[in-house]
Amino acid sequence: MRFPHWYGLQFKKEKRLIDLAAHAIYSISTGKLEGFNNKIKVAKRIGYGYRDDDFFFTLIRYLSIPYVRSPSHKKS
Repeated sequence: MRFPHWYGLQFKKEKRLIDLAAHAIYSISTGKLEGFNNKIKVAKRIGYGYRDDDFFFTLIRYLSIPYVRSPSHKKS
């Protein structure tokens, strides 16, 4: 006897009920975090071969400034 493909959905839903409720209440996205991680990866690629790690970490701190990340937030 074969079960339909949706048979296990109830058990999966019950297992993740707290997570689903939290998403419905807060609906937080990880988009900004993933975008910032991408900026760090690009900086690491561009800066391949730096002998000074302090410069790289300073660059990451510089990129974390909101104006540098998105120039559209300029002050008028």
